[in-house]
Formats: sequence, structure tokens, C-alpha cells
Amino acid sequence: MHYKESGSGPAVILIHGLFGDLNNLGNLARDLLEQGYRVIQIDTRNHGSSPTIDGMSYRQQAQDLAELIAELELQQVDLVGHSMGGKIAMAYALSEPQMVRRLVVADIAPVAYQSHHIQVIAGLNALWQQPTSSRQQADQLLSQFVDESGVRQFLLKNLNWRDGQCQWKLRLQQVLAGYDDVIDWPQFDGSYSGPTLFIKGTESDYILSEHREAISQYFANSKAKLISDAGHWLHAQKPAAFNRIVATFLSANG
Repeated sequence: MHYKESGSGPAVILIHGLFGDLNNLGNLARDLLEQGYRVIQIDTRNHGSSPTIDGMSYRQQAQDLAELIAELELQQVDLVGHSMGGKIAMAYALSEPQMVRRLVVADIAPVAYQSHHIQVIAGLNALWQQPTSSRQQADQLLSQFVDESGVRQFLLKNLNWRDGQCQWKLRLQQVLAGYDDVIDWPQFDGSYSGPTLFIKGTESDYILSEHREAISQYFANSKAKLISDAGHWLHAQKPAAFNRIVATFLSANG
């Protein structure tokens, strides 16, 4: 697993969402670094600079995280995960609860979802099948499927152009082959009793009142914070509020 490590102090691991990479939570990483944390940003499997590996299940991805934590000889960690990264963080906390000091889950619940990415996947497939020679050309093609400019710019970070040749960082075929596992959620026998924070954007439909039972089943010591006028990409849409909520929670006593 590819990762970036900075600073010293209590260890906090930041885990990006689907189609992202370790830079997605970079704003939060800088804030936590200034506050004295040892910040570890990871590329999940088949994303960024991490290896190409078949399988995207949360048990597999939690094991990836376990292997990194063992490699770095960490005794206990804080975890912050957004979307798919939040599910990875939850899966690890449920598998190795004694290893997690505090858990932050951004805009996702421990449940299975229907696909939220039909147009995004269609657009990425179009880019895969019709190689482009520039970011502008790729954006024009992607705009036929994805209206929001901010989402397109996020997705286009997975592509680089060199001498007019398009190169992919995201291993699209492996990710799409494992997509059903990404939107699913495996059942765990145990629970995590450590302090847990769920952060929800008020304009997002990823965490709903109907998910409270599943959340309390696994994370009895949890609470929720809302960020107004933010959707699923709350860390990018409202970075100051998001960073403040995370930092306050991680630094709390008890």
C-alpha cells in the first residue's frame, strides 16, 4: 500500500473515498500536522500509487490497513475515512477494535447501498474507451455524463497526459469489477466501543434516519455532527467546518 507520512505525535490515518487518492484529504492532513499529529495518508488498493489487486471487499481492504499498521509498528491509531474510506475504517475498527483510539466516519453508514455512481461510471468508461489527448478534451467528454464541474475535476485527477498520451492512475477495470463489494457492507459479529463520530452533509442522502439502528449496533459510543449546505463531498465543500469538527473530536478527552 502506498502512503505518505508526515509529522510526529499521535498517529492518525486518513482514508479517501472511491475514485480518489491520498491527496483528497490533504487539507485536513495539513491542519492535523500543524496540531502535532503524525499524519498518514493512504492510497487504497487500485487507487493512486497503490498496487493493482483483484478484489475490493471491505474485509480485504481492512486487512490492507492492518498490514500497513503492523509495518509502521503503530500501537494505536485514530482513523478518519470518507465514503468508501469510512467503510474501510469501520471494517478495521470492528476487526481490530483494540487498535483504534478514535474513529471518524464522513458521510457513510455501515449498510449496503444502491449505486450512486451510474453516470460517473458511464463517464469513466467513455474516457477509457475513447483516449483523450488533453484534460480539456477529457472534461468535454466527461461533461456528457457528469454535470457538476467539481465532480469532473475530482475524477480527472485520476488521469495524466504526457506528450498527448492519456495515462490512468486509477485501475478502472479492477475497481469496477469490485464495485458491488464497494457499495455492499459485510456483516460483523463484534462491535467497536471506542469514541466514534459520524459527520453528515445536510444535502447528502448517504446517512439517513433509517441507518441509526445499524450504526448503534456496531458503534454504541457514537455521535453525529451535521455540516450545513454540504453534500457528500463535505470535506471539499466545507473544509474549514469539516477540519474543525474532526480536530475537536480527535483532541477530546475521554
